[in-house]
Amino acid sequence: MSRFRQCLIRALHSGVVLTLLATNCAVASQGGNNLPYRECFESTAKTYDLDSDWLTAIAIVESSLNPKAVSSANAVGLMQIKWPQTAAHLGVRTRAALFDPCTNVDAGGRYLRELTDRYKGDMQTALAAYRIGPTALARAPTEPDVVVEYRRRINEQLDILRPAAISTYPGGSASVAAPVAPAKPASETAPSLKPVAAALPPQAQTTAASEVAKTTITQVAAAKSVIKPATQNVAPPRCDLRELQLQSLSTHHPAKREQRFFEWLSANGSACSAAGLIKVKNQMAVWLGTAAGSKRINTTLNELLNPL
Repeated sequence: MSRFRQCLIRALHSGVVLTLLATNCAVASQGGNNLPYRECFESTAKTYDLDSDWLTAIAIVESSLNPKAVSSANAVGLMQIKWPQTAAHLGVRTRAALFDPCTNVDAGGRYLRELTDRYKGDMQTALAAYRIGPTALARAPTEPDVVVEYRRRINEQLDILRPAAISTYPGGSASVAAPVAPAKPASETAPSLKPVAAALPPQAQTTAASEVAKTTITQVAAAKSVIKPATQNVAPPRCDLRELQLQSLSTHHPAKREQRFFEWLSANGSACSAAGLIKVKNQMAVWLGTAAGSKRINTTLNELLNPL
């Protein structure tokens, strides 16, 4: 029985509020290959007939998947539901409830369903209205730049969430392994163990044989020390932005996010093309939040983009 079902049964027996149940079980059931709150997004997507990856991408752009995020306009939580106007419209009665991840995602999904229906299935217009509000969108003579940028960021996240799909962004997120130098022939790498010439006096031959034996032992030991690292199962660097996304967003602590981002970049940045590195750089503001100004990450990216 899955951990999610176990949580469900225990909560039903104890009469725990189902909204909190869904949140706690969603967090408990997360695997190492899923972003946080995956159960919340999947449940909401099913309820409102939406795409769970689309919801997840919106939440990444809105809050960097931080359920405690609060904007200067008092937009709260994962989906940045504005308090009190939009929250009241969606039936959320208290501001504290918006900090519950599944409650917040449900409110965002409900609002997106409403907007998608309002614009007759046009998800792009629904996104624009979600970003600046239906009233502001209706009054705008042309599509505001902030909406264009908002859509671009969400499409980037979708490209990364779905690496098997055709990328809509230049330098898409396909994983690329760094080239591996071909192995040299054994004659080029192994030490030469040529016998000593036999045309020597007996005593000299004995001494020479002893020296050859010592040299052989030394050479074999040296050869083993050279060969040993090659036998270790070390994965080559890969420009896999899905992995970087997962590592960065699986914690809410800015310092930990920065550390994980830097470690991934140091280990795998050499496998990225220039377009891939630019895409990595574009994700800093989205995935790192307040840690986006990391000096060491910016320095490493600039060195990779502008090698000596």
